[in-house]
Amino acid sequence: MTRSLPSDELTQLRQLHEAALNSNKLILLFKGAITQNTLIRIGGLLHLTHEETHQDFSKKRLFSVLVEMAQNILHYSQEREFFPKSHSVVGAGSLLVKESPEAFEIEGRNLVTSEQKARLESRCALINSMTEEKLREFYLTQRRQSTQPQSKGAGLGLIEIARKSKSPVVARFSEGPNALYYYTLSTRISRDCSRN
Repeated sequence: MTRSLPSDELTQLRQLHEAALNSNKLILLFKGAITQNTLIRIGGLLHLTHEETHQDFSKKRLFSVLVEMAQNILHYSQEREFFPKSHSVVGAGSLLVKESPEAFEIEGRNLVTSEQKARLESRCALINSMTEEKLREFYLTQRRQSTQPQSKGAGLGLIEIARKSKSPVVARFSEGPNALYYYTLSTRISRDCSRN
């Protein structure tokens, strides 16, 4: 039999939950069109100099994962922005990075169709079911397929995010406008050198 918590205990639990969420330091929040300049600016915001990436391997992996998430938004987001100067259309979405003493938490968010949603759910479940060795083999197989003309990368981005983060890729969906879905992809990168 379960019991209901008194309102003061619920309030304390909510406060603890909020404190835990706020204990992570927000180091990046970006929303908008993803371009090459966006990636350069993100690198600058994260202070990822050549020297730092060699000193802190977790930061190097963080930047690699962010690039993959940004490229997924660039190519697949259903929210598009047109740049008249370059005559290009790019995807738009958001990127978020939080830092704690133990890990970096990375999240990308954009709009997808119901067909993309089904494919992403299936793909993430498959990737998360694999060992590190199986994931490496799967990556090599998919990479060979990506050389085919209509492959659009053969889904290498999600595989690379899982490989570089060494953590599960978590896909969440919620209803968006015009029969689209908000797609939130998140993962974490441990700062523990023994897990790098």
